[in-house]
Amino acid sequence: MAAKNVSNIGKVSGQAHKSANVTNKGVVHFQKDQEQFSMKPNSENPSNQQVKLKLMQQHLSFIQPFVKRGFKYYFPNFNPQNAALSYNLQHAIDESETELQILWEKFSFSQGPANPIDSAALHISAEQQILSISWTLNPQLQIKEKMAEYKAMVLLFPDKPTKHPIIAEMYGNSPLSAQQLIPLGKSLKKIKYHVYIAFGPINDLTPCTSSKYLGSIDWKTE
Repeated sequence: MAAKNVSNIGKVSGQAHKSANVTNKGVVHFQKDQEQFSMKPNSENPSNQQVKLKLMQQHLSFIQPFVKRGFKYYFPNFNPQNAALSYNLQHAIDESETELQILWEKFSFSQGPANPIDSAALHISAEQQILSISWTLNPQLQIKEKMAEYKAMVLLFPDKPTKHPIIAEMYGNSPLSAQQLIPLGKSLKKIKYHVYIAFGPINDLTPCTSSKYLGSIDWKTE
């Protein structure tokens, strides 16, 4: 079966592995059961602010290992979880609809030096069940941030994280490699994934770059 090409914000038309804990190496598929809640302000959720807070807390709870690295240095007086919550409440909530929604294009698991990616493309091999992420770097940022010493942090966040696994790579390839392969696994149902990438040092002694939204894919085994 031929591979499919997807643009930065394009869509592709695979259930991932069973639930697993996030580890320090290798791609993992993990899922955390969470109680669903209403995103409409009502008698049980009396204030819009409380609903926004709970919505964002829930989404960030799925990716704590990424948040702990990505927001470690963002607010000196905040712990990473609170820093990520503050940032995303300000930037990544859509209040224009009847129900509050996540603004996936603005959602972030890391804030720090500028992300060095100038452009990126998503390419899926349906036969191999692999997502290939390729990119080009801004040469000035590459030199400034000593990118050769960094590793890719890749996050595939499903639209419905209580129903579908998150796919994550915590310590991937060097940004100089210009590519990262992510095994998707099999899925009998279509899953919409939002794809993000940042770069961070292995020793975590300096900040990770800001995460960058690369677009979304619709994945289902054919």
